Amino acid sequence: MAKIEEQIETAKKRLDQLRAQKQKIEARKRTQQQKRTRQEDTRRKILIGSAVLARPDMSDDKLKGIVDKFLTKDADRNLFGLPHLEKTS
Repeated sequence: MAKIEEQIETAKKRLDQLRAQKQKIEARKRTQQQKRTRQEDTRRKILIGSAVLARPDMSDDKLKGIVDKFLTKDADRNLFGLPHLEKTS
């Protein structure tokens, strides 16, 4: 009877190990998917930016007018030579 109990305990430990291994694999897959999603998002932004800049009617002033309404971070606004926004309390 004790031998069967030992086998059951060994099987439980192995099951716990396999569950932990499965969790690691699933976490790795989620991380890879998140990385792929970020890369695809970045690529889309680059392509959209390239398309906008390639338009013949897109002057610097027109581009600044568009991004002026969109950008809120001072560091981002600096990239386009836009003034800092007033901070409201």
